[in-house]
Amino acid sequence: GNSSLLESSEPIAASQETASAPESSAAEPSEGGLPEIYDPAYAKGFAIEYYSGGAKIIATDIPATASTQAFSQRLLLLPEGAEEPRDTQWDHVIEGDITSVVTLASAHAGHFANVDAIDLVKGCSIEAEKCYVPALKTALEAGDTVYVGSSSKADPELIASLAPQIVFVGGMASDVEVAQKLEESGIFCLYFGDFAEEDFLGRAQWIELIGAVAGKDEEARSFVTENVAEIDGITEKIQAAGEKPKVLWFTHSSSEPHWNLRTSQ
Repeated sequence: GNSSLLESSEPIAASQETASAPESSAAEPSEGGLPEIYDPAYAKGFAIEYYSGGAKIIATDIPATASTQAFSQRLLLLPEGAEEPRDTQWDHVIEGDITSVVTLASAHAGHFANVDAIDLVKGCSIEAEKCYVPALKTALEAGDTVYVGSSSKADPELIASLAPQIVFVGGMASDVEVAQKLEESGIFCLYFGDFAEEDFLGRAQWIELIGAVAGKDEEARSFVTENVAEIDGITEKIQAAGEKPKVLWFTHSSSEPHWNLRTSQ
């Protein structure tokens, strides 16, 4: 049976014997062997392991923050005809294509839209009239995607009725509470750790985890590469600017203190 993701971050053994991943070599890896580990350039909280034979494991290692606990998961994606990996471990396996997910943050759904995979999102946490993601708004209005509530008001029974293969959740207490209820019903929840990244590029690069789930790995990486190039271009223009205005930078939070001044001088 599935173990609670909140009780322990230790993965369940996938076989009776486990060992470290095979060392890379010039020889062609055998079926089920590990030919590639993809480590994102900016994001620190996940990696993707690609196995010969078509399987891949999405491995997350999300550190604790001031308001969230640590999460660590290993999700095995096993497409039809793929070989089960050897000498490794995972917490949960999904066999066949991913066809149904629920996202409990609008940013997660936006990532699916950016890799042209909004058709996989059967439930989300934003209503059509408040949605600014065009593809998602269209899906909500057409009834292809259902509003399931947000944060602590998410409806576990409605989510369960959609039979999602994955529910994407954040790390706040309300997210964990909803996830616990869903896990008790046997629904797999994947903690999406962009919130724990130290910089904006690290957060943005979590789209590549979505790409791996959706079978849009290359599209997600291209999206990141193109956006980094745009950011670099803007940064160069700013550095070359002769006159630089003073900027008041502040942030707003729903908890006190509500307004936080970030400008250093």
